[in-house]
This record gives sequence, structure tokens and C-alpha cells, in this order.
Amino acid sequence: MYKQITIFDKKVDLEVGSVYIIFNNYLSQNQKLDDSRKIFYINLPFQNSIKISKYIDHKDLSIDTYDKLIKKYNLEFIKPQEIIDVFNQLIYTIINEIENHDIFVIGTMGVSFESVKLILQELINIAEVQKKIFILVQDTSKNINILEKVNRLKLKDFENWYINNLGDNNNVFIFKQS
Repeated sequence: MYKQITIFDKKVDLEVGSVYIIFNNYLSQNQKLDDSRKIFYINLPFQNSIKISKYIDHKDLSIDTYDKLIKKYNLEFIKPQEIIDVFNQLIYTIINEIENHDIFVIGTMGVSFESVKLILQELINIAEVQKKIFILVQDTSKNINILEKVNRLKLKDFENWYINNLGDNNNVFIFKQS
């Protein structure tokens, strides 16, 4: 089953139960995001996206609550800990909203290279089981606008595949650990 949405001024058909990455070099607040109530935009530089810091201000951020959510959605790679860094805040926000939305569009700015891979590993499982669609948006310096479906095979060769699409974007790898 497919759902059609408009993202970055383009209509796209997305397969339910899948994870995608958009490699895009011209993110701008002028571009239109589909404003459906079933789509959750987080951590993007757009007006109708949710800023993590504002979202978590009024939530129960205890390790207990986080641990229960991690167990509920069978997250294998995420270890419950204090929700203080962007990675844990992002995971917490996604799994806290999973029941309320069908499509999640997630900006990866400020998230480390290793964390993007971890998030993708978990999202593939969640997408398949919960019948959700996840789109990670990765800003790149290459003059491209690519939407790619992510599968386990790509994750096995993640570094080469990911770097290939990012091109010469050194800023992304400020966060990459050596």
C-alpha cells in the first residue's frame, strides 16, 4: 500500500511500512510541507515542524518512561538513559508520537553519523511492525534532491552508500567519530 504526500514541492508516493532518506541541498523555509494532521515533522527548519526542545519541555523525561517505550516498541539498539542529547530526545519524541501519526519527517541536523545509522536500524523495524512511514532529511552540499528507500542491505554498507550521496559535505562529518 502506498500513500501520496507533498514534500519539498514534490508529490511522492511512499510505501507504508518503509523508511526513506531525502538527500537535499536546498532546504528552505519557503518550500511547502504537506500539512496533514497525520504527518509529524520534527527538527526541520520549517515553521510547521516541531522543535525537540519545545516538545520535551512538558513531557515526562524519566528513564522509566523512556525504558517502557523502548520495550513496548522492541528497540534493540537503544539503551535507556537520561534524555539529554539530541539523539535520545529524537528517539523519545518519535516513539512517544508513534500512535498519533502515520508519516514522520525527521531532520537529521545535529545528529551524528553513527546515530543516523542507529536510528535507521530501529525505524526499519518500527515501520514494518507499526505500518508507518519514516523520512529522514539529510542536508547535503551536492546539487541533488534524491529520495531513497532504506533497507537492511544498504545499512550493511551504510558508510559507503551514505557518503556517496552526501558527496563533499564535510560539515556532516563534524559529528562523525573516528
